[in-house]
Amino acid sequence: MWDAVPPRQPPVSSAHGPFALPPDIRDGSVLRQLAHAWAEFAARRTRPQARTSGWIQLV
Repeated sequence: MWDAVPPRQPPVSSAHGPFALPPDIRDGSVLRQLAHAWAEFAARRTRPQARTSGWIQLV
């Protein structure tokens, strides 16, 4: 009789389920990449003479 009881399902979080997000979106690194890309784009628009990448400017 007790064998017919289905096992209890774990709660659905953002890690699994029909709307599962990849781990890089869940921890926010994609948002950080977008913010960096937007900041670089905005800096390039306001200062068109700055065509070098950030790595060259740091050296």
